[in-house]
Amino acid sequence: MSQGHRRFPAIGRALGAKVINPGVSKFFYKMVPDRKNYETRKDFLQLLIELKNRKDPTESSNTGKVRHEINAVMAKHGTITYDSMNEMKYMQQVIDETLRMYPPVPIITRQCVEDYKVPDSDTVIERGTMVLVCIKAIHHDEKYYPNPDKFDPDRFTEENKSRRHHYSHLPFGQGHRICIGERFGIMQTKVGLTTILKNFNVKLNNKTKLPLKISTKSIITRAEGDIWLNLEKLN
Repeated sequence: MSQGHRRFPAIGRALGAKVINPGVSKFFYKMVPDRKNYETRKDFLQLLIELKNRKDPTESSNTGKVRHEINAVMAKHGTITYDSMNEMKYMQQVIDETLRMYPPVPIITRQCVEDYKVPDSDTVIERGTMVLVCIKAIHHDEKYYPNPDKFDPDRFTEENKSRRHHYSHLPFGQGHRICIGERFGIMQTKVGLTTILKNFNVKLNNKTKLPLKISTKSIITRAEGDIWLNLEKLN
């Protein structure tokens, strides 16, 4: 999307500027009727957040497990559908763990709606105070995630999730202010991973700088120098 279109959306619409690739739009328009039969919560279908790959996308046991799941699910359904994507349980764990380690937006703001005394202290957050919530700090708190720098999708099995506080995983926020594009973003990520991993091995390109360093010049989580990958066609 151009800077001009972001700043002057009315002009962009009048000029017929295209923001989304028509092929992408066509695919998700086809998927929406399938989704409507199962979803009751009202939200907009839009992707608001850029999702990042996990720390080391080089071929690994996690990649092998995801590919095995993809092959099994696709053999059952024959094509990418809303139902088939929802059956990718291990893939969902991988995505959740990626979002834990690298939340798209590391900090969110909230406004205190009533006076709140912080437990075990004399501090009172007064009504109307703007509060910064550091998502990255919560996601790396050993109280919730032991050995937090380790990539471990098993943290997000149903059993393990049930043991943690509901607000210990906040890649899209929570409550009434949760990102309205959450489910669409996750679905788009699953479609992309399915398409790529079903057909390619994914390797790190030498241009990718390791260990990854997060840019301090971006409001979203972004690796310095970007993440470069090589795709090798599967036989």
